[in-house]
Amino acid sequence: MALVPLDQLVLEASPRLYGQDREHVQRLAEIDAELPPILVQRTTMRVIDGAHRVRAAQLNGKEVITAHFYDGTDDDAFVISVERNVTHGMPLTHADRRAAVARIIRSHPHWSDRAVAARTGLSDRTVRAIRSSAELPQSNERLGLDGRMRPMNAADGRRRASEILKDAPTMPLRKVAKASGVSLATVHDVRQRMLRGDDPVPHKREANGRALPLAAADKPTSQLALAKDAVCLEAILARLTKDPSLKYTEAGRLFLRWLHLHAIDTKDLESFLDTMPEHCRQSVATIARQVASKWQNFACQLEHSEDSNCCRSSVLNTENA
Repeated sequence: MALVPLDQLVLEASPRLYGQDREHVQRLAEIDAELPPILVQRTTMRVIDGAHRVRAAQLNGKEVITAHFYDGTDDDAFVISVERNVTHGMPLTHADRRAAVARIIRSHPHWSDRAVAARTGLSDRTVRAIRSSAELPQSNERLGLDGRMRPMNAADGRRRASEILKDAPTMPLRKVAKASGVSLATVHDVRQRMLRGDDPVPHKREANGRALPLAAADKPTSQLALAKDAVCLEAILARLTKDPSLKYTEAGRLFLRWLHLHAIDTKDLESFLDTMPEHCRQSVATIARQVASKWQNFACQLEHSEDSNCCRSSVLNTENA
């Protein structure tokens, strides 16, 4: 930390589309306590975080301000500026964040939608829409939040994994995943397909019956379906939570608390697959199937109340099986 002359600082390239807010500057200027140090890019003296504090110091007639220095590129400095102004101080507006997303995608095209979303305070769906709607550079690989690079064309990654499994069938699957650039879950799927004698790349059918490689994402087909279902599940849960007939009755509130505890967040499923020990997988799979069966029978009772006796019988049979 050092004292930096105010006249040496550069207040440009801010993620704020309309610059600093005068009222916020005035509020900061009226604070008697010492404000936190600002963050400055050493090579350019550009203020990464703390432009409002600089303006407040100028308003109070000060000549120096305490600062930390950052050594890095302009593009990385901008990302840090966005991160800092999303989590504290005067938050960036929605328009500021959307503009920041477009710039970060241009400077870091290999970052995944979730990685950009985590830094800008927007959802990954919003980031995906911005990426697809603008003529922005595309990368054949994406860097995820876990720091791993994954190919956008999953077919290539699957084929690399299958080749490694052929040449080194005893290699740990986690090493295969790292070497081929795909997830551990994908390697498991590839191995199962090879054991069945199937193509390691899933296929979908055109109208004329011709098979096409499915290279939409670095996930098995079932996981892609789960990702789509997650959006629908979140919307349904949000709607039920606001429903007055549930929200304002004791039984309804009890059920909502229970439902939120037991509803599965499908966004976590892939991380569970990646970290699940090999010797535990079959046991967890058995539990998952039994729980799924009970949920299925519960759905039957809800949808077909007139056939509830049949459904209850089905539940009992499942529990006694």
